[in-house]
Amino acid sequence: MTVVEFGTRADANAIRDDHAEHLTGRFDRRFAKVELADDVPEDVEAEIRGIAADGRADREGGAGHVELTDGEKRRVGPFTGSNNYRKATTVKAAFLDAGINDWEAYYDPELTADENTGRIEQVRQQQTGADVSDGPTETEVLQKEADAAARVEGEECGHAFDYCESGDWDACEFLVESCGLDRDEAEQLTETADDTVGEDPQAMTGEAYGALSKLWDQYRTGIAESKEAAAGINEVRRQFGQDALSFDELGDRPITAGDLEA
Repeated sequence: MTVVEFGTRADANAIRDDHAEHLTGRFDRRFAKVELADDVPEDVEAEIRGIAADGRADREGGAGHVELTDGEKRRVGPFTGSNNYRKATTVKAAFLDAGINDWEAYYDPELTADENTGRIEQVRQQQTGADVSDGPTETEVLQKEADAAARVEGEECGHAFDYCESGDWDACEFLVESCGLDRDEAEQLTETADDTVGEDPQAMTGEAYGALSKLWDQYRTGIAESKEAAAGINEVRRQFGQDALSFDELGDRPITAGDLEA
């Protein structure tokens, strides 16, 4: 006689209910094992052993279960032979936990639960088009490098603004050529440097200079926003047949309609 041990008493009792005629009755419903009769058909024995093996794997590995919908039961069933319901719920749980929602496309009823879930990494690689164990993809690496370059450029432009405001024309040239600052704005920064920082920039304390730099940033932001608003005003006027207007910038610098279209 052959004794088969299950992962849970529920699995063993389900076999007792479905295949009582193929069991000896040696172990009652208090036990998580059954004894097979000598004349048990091979396909029935294979089904019983499959359910038992999957149940033990669940118990040892702590695998969870996600119940199947009626549609899933129809598509991955029938649950006979080596294909059983508890194996399917285990495989579904593992695939969903790995972020693979179309688990049915990869479910193989001929494989055990462990063999099915052992293919998860391969499936993930197929779906992403890259080996997830190899680290970031080439696209991710390039994006990271681009982000780093942008941060460096932003820091360089910020430093250049500070030096340009202090009257360093080389820094102003860098702003124009590398940071996209309008040349007229760069010239205005140098023209007002003496008034805003003083003839000797080193005489200003770091705290005061930092506050001044912040205020200049606010000023430039205000200029940019006012230009955008002015351009919007002229666009509305044109739609209704009115002439475009010119505006006065802070510091009495005129902003012509041509400036707004640039």
